[in-house]
Amino acid sequence: MKTIIGEGTSAANHFKAHGLKVTAAEIQQANTHFNMDYSHYQFPDDIMQHFQTSIIDRGEQAYQAWKDTYHQYQQSHPQLIKAYEKAINDVYDKTA
Repeated sequence: MKTIIGEGTSAANHFKAHGLKVTAAEIQQANTHFNMDYSHYQFPDDIMQHFQTSIIDRGEQAYQAWKDTYHQYQQSHPQLIKAYEKAINDVYDKTA
């Protein structure tokens, strides 16, 4: 899948799209490009529902799976987890 950052704006496919000020003119340009008519920060319910289920819910499920795996690893490899946590917290004893 290829994406274009800032598609439909004056900064399309350019790093400047990250910090582009979204003016009324930019909104109108994007609306024209995508054949839409949405005001600033207005999203249709189906888009919000898609975001909820495909991004938020999926992320929460993945995070819970990671936590479950981490907990299992804690049980089976407690010393390695201690060393890992020390390293993550920048207190790893490199002389050990």
